[in-house]
Amino acid sequence: MDREQLTELIVAGKVRPCLDRAFPLDQVQDAMRYFESGQVRGKVAITIPPPQ
Repeated sequence: MDREQLTELIVAGKVRPCLDRAFPLDQVQDAMRYFESGQVRGKVAITIPPPQ
């Protein structure tokens, strides 16, 4: 599959990333421990709060 085909599938909503868990920025250490545990079945995201 080439990049154009993949882009078309993403735009069409037929392919999307699998998010396992999201951690707030102040819990990065917990996120890394979870990631290294081998239990992850998708992406691990770090959420950043909007500027105040």
